[in-house]
Amino acid sequence: MGDISHWKTTFVETNNLIKMLFILSPTKSMNNSVDTEGYGDEPQYLNQTHKLIKQLKKLSKDEVNTLMKMSDKLLESTILGYKDFKMKSNADLSGSAVLTYAGEAYNSMQPGSWTKTDRKYADKHVRLLSGLYGILKPSDLIQNYRLEMGAKSKSILGQTLYQYWSDIITADIKEDLSKHKHQILVNLASNEYSKTITKNLTYPMINVDFKEEKNGKLKVVSFNAKKARGMMINFIVENKVDSIDDLKQFNLDGYSLINSDGSNLLFTK
Repeated sequence: MGDISHWKTTFVETNNLIKMLFILSPTKSMNNSVDTEGYGDEPQYLNQTHKLIKQLKKLSKDEVNTLMKMSDKLLESTILGYKDFKMKSNADLSGSAVLTYAGEAYNSMQPGSWTKTDRKYADKHVRLLSGLYGILKPSDLIQNYRLEMGAKSKSILGQTLYQYWSDIITADIKEDLSKHKHQILVNLASNEYSKTITKNLTYPMINVDFKEEKNGKLKVVSFNAKKARGMMINFIVENKVDSIDDLKQFNLDGYSLINSDGSNLLFTK
């Protein structure tokens, strides 16, 4: 993403001045009740979200099951979620995204312990990607939903969610990188979500991976890698990380940097 060879030269010259924006995937599991304490704003792309919801409400049970394979119980709650989705966020139905997502990454992130200063820093430096909302600040108010970016939507909605969101997400990230004088996008998202970012980004992107040694080989252990992503976001927010050197100091849960090749950082334990 962007002219990496040129960036490497710039990085050597201005290492301590580099600013970063971090992206993370959402989770399938969500908290049912969240006390937001007045914490959050409307997501930026609600018009696009509402267009999707209007189409999703028209789908039959079989069509929703085609979108994403799930148990009958989860299928029923997903359909009910589409039908009950409100076009405007409110305190009874919405919670800050970072507090509403409930998977391994968000549990290990511990956003409930963030101070107001931490929250402000997170909103400037962290973005959460979503199949329904596109891209979110951690504080943005969202409702419970299930719509994975990789959902098989083309035959039902007329296009994939990648086609629907990619240009919007890429343009939004480019604007943030420019507006806040960030220079590098740091990818902590899964491939399912990070591939929404197109080649038009024009800014360098660093991929961060977490692996463990198993039988003499380095492997990704999905559960632990998700936890590590959340811990890294917490490390970034609490320490106000804004340089590659600072990011390389991450050493929680036994992880340490083993390799850095300019566009990739590999942490192992």
